[in-house]
Amino acid sequence: APARKVSRTGARTVLWGQVRSGNGPRQYVLQQFHDGGWRSVGGVAKTTANGFLSRAVQAGKGAIFRLWDPSGAVVSPLLRVS
Repeated sequence: APARKVSRTGARTVLWGQVRSGNGPRQYVLQQFHDGGWRSVGGVAKTTANGFLSRAVQAGKGAIFRLWDPSGAVVSPLLRVS
C-alpha cells in the first residue's frame, strides 16, 4: 500500500495512496504517529473502485503517516510530511 504527499499548504496536507489487495472499493485506515503510538485519522474509509485514495488532513512538516489495510493486515511504508 504505497502512500505519498501530494501537496501541503500550511497545516493542510493532501495525501494520496493505493490499497492493492482486493477488488473494487477497499477499506483502509489512515494512521498518524502521535505521542508514541499510531492513531486512526477518521476511522475506516474506502478507496475508489481501483483502490486509490486522496485525503486532506491537518498535519504540518514532520508529521508521520501510514496506511493500514485491515483486510490483509498490511501497512504501507511510512510517509513523513515535508
